[in-house]
Order: sequence, then structure tokens, then C-alpha cells
Amino acid sequence: MKTRNILSLLLLLTVSLAACQAAPTDPIDDNVTSGDTSSTESTADDTLPPPDYTNDYDGRGFTIVTTSQLQYIYADEMNGSAVNDAMYERDRMTEEQLGVDIGYYVAGARVEDVYPVIQSTVMAGDAAYDLGVVHVNMNLNNYVSENLVLDWNVMPHVDFGNPWWNPNIIDSLSINGKAPFAAGSIFMDETVFLLFNKELATDLGLGSLYDYVYDGSWTWDKLAEISAEVMSDINGDSVYDETDRYGTAIYLSGSSWLLRNIPASCGEMIWEKSDDGYALAIDTEKMQTIIEKTTALFNGGGGYMYTDSSTQDVSAQVSLFNQGSYLTYFVSVSNAAAAFNQLDFDYGILPLPKYDENQKEYYSLSWSPNLLVLATADPDFTGAVSEWLCYYGYTLVRPEFFDSLLSVRFAQDEESVEMLDIIFGNIVYDPAMNFKSTGFYSFADAMIMNNNTDFASYYQSKLSAENGYIDNLNQSFADFSN
Repeated sequence: MKTRNILSLLLLLTVSLAACQAAPTDPIDDNVTSGDTSSTESTADDTLPPPDYTNDYDGRGFTIVTTSQLQYIYADEMNGSAVNDAMYERDRMTEEQLGVDIGYYVAGARVEDVYPVIQSTVMAGDAAYDLGVVHVNMNLNNYVSENLVLDWNVMPHVDFGNPWWNPNIIDSLSINGKAPFAAGSIFMDETVFLLFNKELATDLGLGSLYDYVYDGSWTWDKLAEISAEVMSDINGDSVYDETDRYGTAIYLSGSSWLLRNIPASCGEMIWEKSDDGYALAIDTEKMQTIIEKTTALFNGGGGYMYTDSSTQDVSAQVSLFNQGSYLTYFVSVSNAAAAFNQLDFDYGILPLPKYDENQKEYYSLSWSPNLLVLATADPDFTGAVSEWLCYYGYTLVRPEFFDSLLSVRFAQDEESVEMLDIIFGNIVYDPAMNFKSTGFYSFADAMIMNNNTDFASYYQSKLSAENGYIDNLNQSFADFSN
């Protein structure tokens, strides 16, 4: 049996992979069963060559520190749920391969709880934890500035050329060849896409929305055009509220993070990276146009923003879409798979729209956790275990999550499966989101929700503080010595 160093298994009952949004209760136990305990083996990619390094560490303990607000990270035991059992098998097979004993320490119920644990551990010179799985944008600058982590680029036995690692994060979140953070198949990708009500589309004579994606015309202009046609005061009270019909809708109660995905879907990032570090890249005519178009869409143009509650309630989010009067609806991957699979109507999946038809790809902004190696960890040992964990995550867990949970049990048609390939095939990172830009992290939602298109004034009001924040971060990377 594995020894799990966990504060409370009950913490898993309230989990979230998204940056600022609560997720369904216990999504791992999602009533999606594997049928028999051999399902993880049958879906594994047995043709993929494994890592070329192996060893026998004679039962040495390997401890991962994380938070209960991140889901699809680990499973304490087999329970018949396909994804849960695949995660359990990932750890068990890594243990067998390397002769290690993998355990997890849940630092607390909040994403903020991991940083002080890692900080105090490293400052004390304690090697209690080897690997950290941390929130997408919580305290990343502190990990670098305080030299609390090691550089992944010099980690033995780790090969970022293997498909179980995401090289985009290495490119986006590293400076001068220093990579404090990585992303691999220990966890699943998190991003945002649209669900659409197929029955409503048929009733309104709109045809297949998939066709727009296939021919490259699925743009924010196209969504605005459709939304303007769809919008209707269906109860006739001359007041547009959540009971009326819209072309797109977004649940913003408790957090407005879903709107932050819009610039990246248009290929626009807040920061850019050069040999000298990060720099602000947001002051463009294109960004001004993005704000103007989407602000018009969600302020009387056929889009609806639900903000009538201060709490993040996934069941309320589902109920809002389930009333059947919204053509499209913003959802996150983690919530979609576990909470939106019991709707009263047939639905399809779409990527977020492009900026225009000249944009070649549909981009999806990453909200996935980050992997870090504590500065007090043994690089050789941690590198070896991380490589095998990601390998088995890719060959065991990923097939169950994508091919089974999403593609088979959640997606209702072959087109949606193809849409998932498009969505996950173009995951992008914006370092300003990961390092939580002090001036522009939430600029899109602030402007859209306040019906404000004066981007120039907003930009100037934040410019000085933002450049100071970036300069400090660049200096932290320059001083990073691990």
C-alpha cells in the first residue's frame, strides 16, 4: 500500500483546476465507471517507447506537495472510476518501475496554501518534499525571486522532447534558458471552450455551427452576427435578463476569469518574451479592436453576462445553460466533463472564436497547474520519478480523460471529438497570466463588464506599475541561480 501524507481526504470534495472558479463536487468520482479494473491497461498507448532511464531506489519515498483545489492530480485508491483508477495505476507502475514509494501532501484547501509550505521547507533546508504541483498563477514570481525551486532545463533524466511534456510552457515561462516551471501529463490540460445548444440552433434555422469552424469563419464577428440575430426578449417584459434568449452567455458570478480567455483566442498576448526578458505587448490596434468587439457583444449585442450572485456555484452555472435559451455558453474543461454531461438537450463543442479569418489556428489559453522541483530536492531522483510519472500519465490517464471521459462520454458526436482535437491541439501560454500581471491580468473582464472601450486611457493608467512589475520579475530571473 502507498503511504499518503494528506491533511484530509475530504478536501478533495471541493476542487477546482480553473484559476478563480469552483469546480463540481468530487469530479474524480463522476459516475463514469471503467466497467472493470483492466480498462486503464486496454486504453494505454503501449506503442510509445518509455523513458530510457530506470533504477531501483529501494523503496525511497517521493512526496508531491499540492492543494485540494487542483483536480485530476492523484487518487488515493481504486474506486471503479476510469480516470481515478488510471491515476492510481500511474503511481503504482512508477513505483514498480523505480522502486519508490509515492505520497502526496495536501497543503490546504486553498491554492494560496502551497507557497508558504514550500517556502518554509526550503528555507529550513528540509528535503521533505520533492515535487510541487501548484496553481497556474499563484506566487510564481516568489518561487523565482526567493530561489525556492530548481531549473528544469538542467534536471537529469527529463526529456522535454517527449510527448508527455508540454514544451510551450518551457518556451513561454523561461528567460535566458532558465525554466523554473514545467507542465507534463502528471495532470490534465485545463482550458476554456464553448458548448452550443444543437436543438436551439436547429429550431432557429442556423444550421451546423461546426461548419464555421471547419471553413475558418468561426470568428468573434461571426459569433456577434449570430448573437444579434438570436437575441430575443422571449418573455416580452422589455427587460433583458437571464430568462431571455442570447447567442452566447457567460457565468461570471464570483469570478470573471472566463472573459480573460478572449485576447489569447485572438492570438494576442499581454506580454512578449525576448532575450532580455518579458515586455508589455498589449498596446496594439488589434487589442483595441478586440475590446471594442467583445464589449459590444456582451453589452446589448446578443451576449449575456450573468453576475447576479457573488458566489461561484457550478450547479447554478449548469442550470443557467440548461434552461435552453442560450445558443453558446462558456465552460472550462474540468467543469464540462463532470457537471455538464446531463443537460436536457443535445449539445456540441466549439473552440473560442478567432480574431478574423486570416488567423490560421483556434487558440486555447492554458490554465493548467505548474510543476516545480523544490530547491532542497535531489535533482537526479526527482528528474527520474517525474519523467516516469509523466510517461504513465500520458499513456494511462490521458487516454481515459480525453478518449473516454471527454471524447466518448461527454462529446455527443464525432464533430465534437474533432473540436476537442482542435482545442487541445493549440494550447497557448501568456506569461502575463501565469505571473499574474499587476495591471492587465484582469483587464479584459474589467473593460467588458464595465462597458468600457477606452483602452488607451486604461493602458496609460496601468503602464508605470506594470513596467515596474516586469522589471522586477526580469531581475528575479537574472538572479535565479538554481
